[in-house]
Amino acid sequence: DKPGGATTAVSEWRSVLQTSTLSQSLPLLYVANEVLQTSKRNRGNRFLEAFSPVLGSSLQFICGRDPSVVEKVRRTVKIWGDRRVFSMRFVMDVLGGLDPYREGGSMAAAGASVSAGPPAQAAG
Repeated sequence: DKPGGATTAVSEWRSVLQTSTLSQSLPLLYVANEVLQTSKRNRGNRFLEAFSPVLGSSLQFICGRDPSVVEKVRRTVKIWGDRRVFSMRFVMDVLGGLDPYREGGSMAAAGASVSAGPPAQAAG
């Protein structure tokens, strides 16, 4: 990846997400969504490949911090499947990882942290 490329951008996005305020989390997801959909439309896979290993844990982090946004996060992930940004298998894996955060899920109260490594549900 060249300097300033997709991997660097995704790394910066994650750093900003980790230090963001609650009200900044959803807009940061929407920035990633725009980048992903634009990348897919323009037949570029660099951002898709750079984001895919970190999306699951990042979305869990967002939902763990603010349970009120879980359905908005899920809707965004579903759009990725509908528009074929990611495979349906990947989308279903990510959605499955968000299930514990839905209405009173056990993890909703516990919160979440962004792990350093790729989430297991990102495979596929």
